[in-house]
Formats: sequence, structure tokens, C-alpha cells
Amino acid sequence: MKKTGAIAIIPARFSSKRIPYKNIKKFFNYPIIYYTIKAALNSGCFDNVYVSTDSEKIAKISRKYGAKVPFIRSKSLSGDYMGTIPVICDAINKIEEIENFNYVCCLYPASPFIKKKNIIKAFKLSKKINNLVFPVSKFETSIYRNITISKKNKINFDRNTYFKRTQDLSQYFYDAGQFYFAPKKKFFNKVLLNKNSSVIILNKFESIDINELEDWKIAQKIYKISKL
Repeated sequence: MKKTGAIAIIPARFSSKRIPYKNIKKFFNYPIIYYTIKAALNSGCFDNVYVSTDSEKIAKISRKYGAKVPFIRSKSLSGDYMGTIPVICDAINKIEEIENFNYVCCLYPASPFIKKKNIIKAFKLSKKINNLVFPVSKFETSIYRNITISKKNKINFDRNTYFKRTQDLSQYFYDAGQFYFAPKKKFFNKVLLNKNSSVIILNKFESIDINELEDWKIAQKIYKISKL
């Protein structure tokens, strides 16, 4: 198979406060990390798909579904407040001892709606602009419709925009939290996101950010309907 010069890195630590063992919790018939590994492998974008984990159990499951786990992540990079970028940079440094590559895609493990077509699209765009590409979803309701509530239950809102017609307000998007595709060197910048970064826009139900148990339940319902 022709080399692509890109690798995938899936950061998947064992502990999770809000959803215990989230990264290997069964989502229908498979551990949820399976869906990310499968999409990455099926995309054909990567020479190899790696998982960075602090858990031998996650490592074993990841290998079962085709990912490589050549090292176990250190405890110092596995705490509750550890950001993603240091974990990815650590993995890049270790994997560079194994193979050569120019592009890296950080994919999150709890993404059952991730699609290979979006990974492929992001890779093509990342190579074209030589920069970061990541998926976004649009806010269904304008952020200008936001209301804040004080401790005394008093509401506050922007009177200049709140009463405008929806079609007269700017459309805003949010980071879908599925993956980040970029040239390898970009992950070592102080800030990964920059003014020359680009995005792909996901359809309405292509991304559900699973952080709370309620998110998990909603994701299950949507996934089940999508398979009917």
C-alpha cells in the first residue's frame, strides 16, 4: 500500500470522572473507542493508527481492533487536568523513533458518529493549506439569543441583538470535538489554532459531544435511529 505520510493518534486514558471508563464503555455492541479506530483505519489516510493510553486494558482492546499501542503513557501525562496537546506531542516524539511521517490527526475516542469521509476531506484540505483543519457544527440557535441568569434569578440579555430576526444575525459555529488534522510541526506550536487554520462543517447529527451520562443516552438514541 502506498504511504500517506500521515498517522492517527487517539488519546484514551483510563479514568473518567463524569462517565466511568468512558473510552471503553460499550456503545451498543462495541467499546466506544472502536468506532474511532474503525473510521481511522477505513479512511485510508493513515500509515498507522496509534492509541496513547495509560491503561493496559485499553491497549489490549485497541490492538484487538487494529490500532497500534507501542508504549504506555506515563502517569504524569494522564491526570484529570492534562491537556490533549502535550499528550499528542509526547506520542509524536515516541512514534518518530518507529516511523517517518509529516501529518498527524488527533482523534478523540468517544466519537461514535465520526465518519471516514470527513477524515478524508480534512486530510486533503490540511495538505492543501499546510495547516490545521478540524470539524465544526453550527449553533442551531444564534448565540445572540443567549440569556444570563444572576444568583438572584435576574435575567440579562443584549437588547441590540436579541429582538432581531434570526436571518439578520450572523451564523456561529463550535468545535465539534472529533479530531484535529495538521502538519506534525504544528502540534508543537504554542497554540495549535491560528488565523490560517480551516474547518469542515458537519451535518446536524454527525457529532454529539459525549461528556455527561445524559449526552451518552442522547447519542445512543440518535445512533439507533440513524441505523434504521
